[in-house]
This record gives sequence, C-alpha cells and structure tokens, in this order.
Amino acid sequence: MTSETPAASRRFPIGLTIAAAVGVAILLGLGVWQLQRLKWKEGILAHVAALKTAAPQPLDAVLARAAKGENVEFQRVSADCLPFQFPQSRVFLYAIEGTDIHWRPISPCAIDDPGYGMIAIDRGVLAGAVGMTPPNQAVPDVRQVVGVLRNVDAPNFTQKDLKETAASGYQSRDHALKALTAATRLPAPRLMLVVEREYPAPAGITAAPLPIDIPNRHLEYALTWFGLAAALAGVYAALLFRKGGVK
Repeated sequence: MTSETPAASRRFPIGLTIAAAVGVAILLGLGVWQLQRLKWKEGILAHVAALKTAAPQPLDAVLARAAKGENVEFQRVSADCLPFQFPQSRVFLYAIEGTDIHWRPISPCAIDDPGYGMIAIDRGVLAGAVGMTPPNQAVPDVRQVVGVLRNVDAPNFTQKDLKETAASGYQSRDHALKALTAATRLPAPRLMLVVEREYPAPAGITAAPLPIDIPNRHLEYALTWFGLAAALAGVYAALLFRKGGVK
C-alpha cells in the first residue's frame, strides 16, 4: 500500500466543496422560506384577531362572499335556521378538557342557500356528560345563533357508511358530519359554526367557543435551518483545515 503524498493531501477538495456549498444553500433556502412563512402566518393571526372583535355579519352575506372565492373562516356571523322537521339531534363530538372527556352537541341548521343546504352547529358543552360513553339524549333544535365559522372537509361516505354511523356513538367530527347528513338527507356540511350565543339558550348546554389555536413557530424553524447551515459550514471548514495539513 502507498501512503498519500503531502501534495495529494493538500489538493483542494472540489467534490467536497461542491457538496458542502449545495447543502448550505439548501439549508439557507429553507430558513428564508420559514421567514416568509412567518410573515404569512403573522398576517393570518392579525386577521383572526381583528375578526374576534368584529360585529357578527349575517350568514347569507358571508356565504355570498364565500361563493366569490373569499375565505370566510373565523368570520363571526349571525344565523337564523329555517324551520325544518329534523329528527331531534343526538349527535355529539367529544372534547378533552383537562383530564376529562366532555361532549359537545352538534346540530344541523338548515339555510336558504343551495350551495350549502345546511351548516353544522357546535353548540358547546352538554352538562353532566363526562366520560368515554357518548350521551344518548336529544337536544332542542337550533333557532338563532351567533358564532364563529370554521371550515370542515366534507366527509366521503357511502349509504352503508351512513347506516353504520347512525348505529354507532358519534365521537369524531367526521362521524358527526356523516350523522347529520344521514338524519337530514341534506348535502354534507362544509362549514361548522361554533356557538358564542344562542337564542333561545338551550337548557343544559353551555356555549364554549373552541380556542383558535394557530401555532406560529416559523421563526424557531428558521433559526434551526440557519443553525444547521452554520454547523455544516463549520464542519466543512474543519475538514478543509485538516486536509491542508495545518496543525
């Protein structure tokens, strides 16, 4: 075996340099992208904060804006539900508060909009319903309500799914939407209104708007990517230092 000559050991490592440069460039690019995401997220948070204190808008006016492509999530609205002979709702969504499981009644609200048909109403927390087993009691129909709109993905399901859902406990939001669709035979809701106030206030249900928790850790992520870029550059510099034979 032949040992590496001093001249060879000091040869400039072109391949290593290219690899290190590409790696540093990618990491710096990810850091810059996270800073751009930070600015975008701050805009969303400012928008949500403004809507939280805004006066509620009529639901039909908000849906008209949504039909034009506007994002109406987090908009405070007031809605009057149409008189519609729904079966009394027995649909519940579980919610963990502290160490306990509580149950939130989910009711349909028929509206005069062919693009929606109905929206789902998250009415708050049902008194006395704690534990893993969902309650089996009817709740009164929704009449007038003020709350915050949230987007939901319409569930994909078959008629068999609807029958199976109707016979089970309603725990996830997807189950609740399927159950409302099965009970009303209206299109699956694409919006959920989380109640702030309801008229008349239903007995045994306490309005409990869900906190709008939008994480914003993009600055932390950006600093992580920039730190990794600096670390990679430092490792490359150390290897180059050793390659040059400098003691």
